[in-house]
Amino acid sequence: MRIPIPTFSSYQAGFHFAFGEDYFDKLRARRARRWELVREFQQRARKATTKAMKSMWTNLSKGQLHHAKKLDKQLKLDRICFFGGYVLFVSVTALAAASILKWVV
Repeated sequence: MRIPIPTFSSYQAGFHFAFGEDYFDKLRARRARRWELVREFQQRARKATTKAMKSMWTNLSKGQLHHAKKLDKQLKLDRICFFGGYVLFVSVTALAAASILKWVV
């Protein structure tokens, strides 16, 4: 039985298989769109002529800001989990190889 050496490319291929090829690209695009909406709604609030319109655009920008910050946190957490998972992948493979070597030798 041959155990392949864990490489980053094999881990990355497994990640892409599980979550899709462009998981991080889609997440970044969603994040960029939210920040774009925040700026757009803030600009519309500044240009609003009535107090009601200004408060409507301000509230919309606050909602988009909340979701944009949430996506920022998710992106950071997913990056940390991606690389932490790789470290875990390598260490578990090393433990398995060591136990097999102890059993064989």
